[in-house]
Amino acid sequence: MKSAFSIYPAGNAGLALGLLRAAAIATNVGLAPFFTSVGPWLWMAAALTIPFLAIGLMTRAAAAACVLIDVIVIAQGDTCSAWLLASHVMGAAAVALVGPGAWSVDARLFGRRTISLPR
Repeated sequence: MKSAFSIYPAGNAGLALGLLRAAAIATNVGLAPFFTSVGPWLWMAAALTIPFLAIGLMTRAAAAACVLIDVIVIAQGDTCSAWLLASHVMGAAAVALVGPGAWSVDARLFGRRTISLPR
């Protein structure tokens, strides 16, 4: 069985991963008012994850950071709906587990390559 960590899906699966990345970005942007109640370090961490998720660079680490940030905000209890945030946590966790998809910088840097061996 091949590892899921070396695959950068294209087509519908790649589009779905792009939408999941966009949802994680939207969650971080929408939660910005709640970050200040926790501390400026959380706002800075969220601001750093947004560009990484947008271009798909270090996607798994950025998505894992989004999961941690959202869990901290849920634990604070200042938001309107913990259930809605929990669904966003699951989406960001899916991106962290599956990867960025074919349309990302990660796929361009670490994607499939043809290796030619000398005879």
